[in-house]
Amino acid sequence: MPEKEPAHVERQDRYEEVMNMARALQHVKNTMTDAIFITLEPWAARYRLKPGDVLEIDYGLECRHESHAPLEVHVGMEGDKIGLFIWVNSSGDPKLRLNGGPAIEDFASD
Repeated sequence: MPEKEPAHVERQDRYEEVMNMARALQHVKNTMTDAIFITLEPWAARYRLKPGDVLEIDYGLECRHESHAPLEVHVGMEGDKIGLFIWVNSSGDPKLRLNGGPAIEDFASD
């Protein structure tokens, strides 16, 4: 009969599995009264979120940094609009949805 792993080892494995799943999906909601921009770097893919819009970013496991470090998020200005710059692993291909539908890149200046 094979030996069973100690419970703490099994719990640690499950904890890491849950943390990996939680870190692969992110929701960004615009609660401001004006549009904001979300830019994914290093691609410079930009998405406009109007007030109340929700952008869902599914990074998948290949988009996370190999070190499992948290994703870097910088806040800055895109012209006269607030922008979030999210740095992801360039070898991945995140899936994006805006309000449940396809997210279209938006580089308009207004």
